Parts: sequence; C-alpha cells; structure tokens
Amino acid sequence: MLLFPNSKIRVFEGAADNLPDQAAHQAAQEIARVVETAGADDILIVLISGGGSALLPYPVPPLTIEDTLAVTRLLARSGVNILDLNMVRKQLERLKGGGLARLARPAKVVSLILSDIIGDDLGFIASGPTVTNTSSAQDCLDLFDRFNVSASVPAPVKVYLENEAASSKSPTQEDFSHVSNVLIGTNRIACGAASSKSSSLGFLPYVLSTELCGEAKSVGVMFAVLAKYIAGVANELRVADPTKSIEVKIKGHVSGSDTKTSLLRQRLMAEFGLKETTLRDIDALVLKARQSKSARGVCVVAGGETTVTVRGNGKGGRNQEMAVAAGVELHTLFYDGNTQAGPSTSHSHGKHSSDENPSFIRRFGDFGSARSSESKSVASNEGPHQISANDLVFLSGGTDGQDGPTSAAGGMVDGDFLHKASQAGLDVVEYLDNNDSFTLLTKLDGGSNLVVTGLTGTNVMDLQILVVQLLQS
Repeated sequence: MLLFPNSKIRVFEGAADNLPDQAAHQAAQEIARVVETAGADDILIVLISGGGSALLPYPVPPLTIEDTLAVTRLLARSGVNILDLNMVRKQLERLKGGGLARLARPAKVVSLILSDIIGDDLGFIASGPTVTNTSSAQDCLDLFDRFNVSASVPAPVKVYLENEAASSKSPTQEDFSHVSNVLIGTNRIACGAASSKSSSLGFLPYVLSTELCGEAKSVGVMFAVLAKYIAGVANELRVADPTKSIEVKIKGHVSGSDTKTSLLRQRLMAEFGLKETTLRDIDALVLKARQSKSARGVCVVAGGETTVTVRGNGKGGRNQEMAVAAGVELHTLFYDGNTQAGPSTSHSHGKHSSDENPSFIRRFGDFGSARSSESKSVASNEGPHQISANDLVFLSGGTDGQDGPTSAAGGMVDGDFLHKASQAGLDVVEYLDNNDSFTLLTKLDGGSNLVVTGLTGTNVMDLQILVVQLLQS
C-alpha cells in the first residue's frame, strides 16, 4: 500500500499464508489500543473482509498465538469448515465475536463488510468483530469430539474451554445499538457478474448455487457429472422430434429410465443432492440453447467455499484440487463410458483409501482409442453438433486471487486434461492423493491449466464456471 508522505495511516502486515502470527498479533494489539480510546463523539469505521480472522488475532489470557495457531491448523487439516473454525476462534480471542465493538463502546461503530461466508452470516465473517456472539465454549468442545481431534487440541485451549463451559455461561443478548453493520459485497454479486459476462459472450447462463460446500474433490466430481449430463441432454434432444413441445422432448429424451442421461440425472440427485426442479431448469436451458441460432452454449455458474481433508504433504488449494478431480472424472465419464460410481478400490498407479469416491480411482483406459471412436461418431452425424469432451471447460478459482499457499487463484480443465497429463508422464491420481495439485498443474503444459490473476484485494469466496459449447455443425 502506497501512502502519501506524513500520512496518518499506519499499515501493519501479517498473517502469512492466511494464518495468525506475531506480526498480526502486534497489529491486533495496536488496533485494540486505538479503539479503547474512542469516546462518545467518535465514529469508528471498520472495514471487514475475508482473512480478517487471521489478521486480528488477540488470544484471551492465558492462551498464546501459538495455541490458537495450533488449533487453526489442526481443524483446517481435519476438514472443518470455515463457519465452525470461526466459531472456535470467537471463543478463544478477545476481539472476535463482537469483542472489537465492545471495546469501542460508547463510540459509534460503522462496519462495511465483504462476505466470504456461505449464507452471509455477519457473525462469522472475519469471526464477527462487531457482531454479538451466539456460540458457547461447549459448542467448541462438541466440535472437537465430532471430528475426533479432542486428544490433539493443545492442553491450554482445552482447559480454557472446559473451564468456560463449566461456568455455565450462556450467550446473552447484548446491546449493540451503537453498531451499524453494512454488507457491501457477496458471492451472489460475483456470481451475478459472471453470469452477465457469460451472457455477453453468447452463452445462456444458469446460477446453480452461491452456497457450495463440502469436500473439494467431491464437488469437482459433481461438476464433471453435470457436464456429462448437459452433453447427454443436448445430444438426446439433437435427435428429438422437432414438432414436439419442450416438455414432451425433455420427458421422452432425458427422463427415460433406459438412457445413460437418465442414470446421470439420478446420480446428480442421489449422490450430490441436486433437486429435480434444478435439473428441469437446466434441461430447458439446454433445449433453448439448442433451438437458438445465436447461443454458443450454456454456462453454469456457482460459488461458495469447499474444504480439503489433507492426507498428503503436497502443495495446492481447494480450487486446484477441485479442478483436477473434475478432470479425472470427465475422462471416466466421456471415455470410459461410466455413468455411476462403482465399487472399484484399486488403480494401476498408486494406493488409494477405500473411503474415497470410487470415481478417483478408475484406470485411465485407452484414451487414444476412445478419442478415435468418438471422433468418427461425431463426424458421421448430420444436423446439430454432437457434444463431446472437447466442447467443455471447467474452472474453479478464489476471488481473492490466492488458492491455498500458492501463487494461483485456482485451476481449469477441459476434456483432454487427463490425456495431456498421462502423455506428459504425470500420474494425476497420485498427485491428488498427495494434495499436490499446484505441482501437477505447474508441470503440465507450462502451467496453462493454472488460473493466475494476482491478488485481487477482495474476497467473496470462490467461483466455479462450467462452460459447455453447443455449436451447430
């Protein structure tokens, strides 16, 4: 940040890799000192965004930064989502969970907030420094038990929470009438902007969700299945009777129980929780694109924040891991002809945990033969273009420009991703198992599958974009 000479603004930097550290702790202490001096005639303007939890660490005595850092790392590696992680932070720190607003009283507090939290709950954005806390110490202890990490929690943290829980303290309704919290940026706004941009590029957009969560790999698989489903809908409608209505076409050529597309539809609902109404909307959008003389295809936009359960020691982030997982599943669906996750638990290139999605552990198969036969099939058809793996691309990226401790915002894949990786001698599944997506994408094709934007200066969680071209031949 560049400041004018003699500026009254002081800048403190810290929280490397989005983790609390001594530099951030020093900044938090200085902020607390300034806030405590505010009087009834003062107005405190607070700018809050993603990353604020790590940037404002001020542990309650006798806890230390090392204690809170250890808990943060433990929970993050265990797959705890950001909402639960921030719940714990609010119990362990002085300025979180409304602490900053309490210190500022009686001054007026105006907070301008960018949401990086699913559902935009102000109490969880940056751990809610100006929002009253509604969680308890017992909630944290229950969380530790639920994720089987209680034995690994630092002793001072566990003792502190147990003492707080034993004191029978319960959240009370505080008077925060001196506080005005204003939400000025959300993932919904970002998804809307992406949707508008895709429309201007000639694609028919559909916002799937602004609240995606769960394991990044599984969400990547879901997008691959959705891509195959959209291709299937388009290809089945391609040969539909043009005199029939939209409803009849969709019912007869998509929902039939004997089609691969129908099996994909069932999988999307049963395994990933997509609603019948959502798939019906997508059906209609695909048909509209098919009938249009100008639409280039469809663009599915989504947002939210997923998690990664770390099992390896590689370098990567949730968005890159999601993109790579999608690339593996795209190959399985388009070239191995698989529509359902099967029971297989082996792979020719590495070891795999039996509790992982079976989609990640299928053999690559003879990609060349698959491409050759599919190309011949496409070439022999007349009329509207038949959709193949070459007609789609999937991207997942963080709006802050940094995915995990890497220089990339995320990753993107197309239908040829796995083919290119195998030709380069890269074992994609092995990299996935080691949570090493950044290394994989850096080595592949000069890093062309990395999404590199640089730091954006804002954070409204992540964006996922699935583009399927429905070009006419």
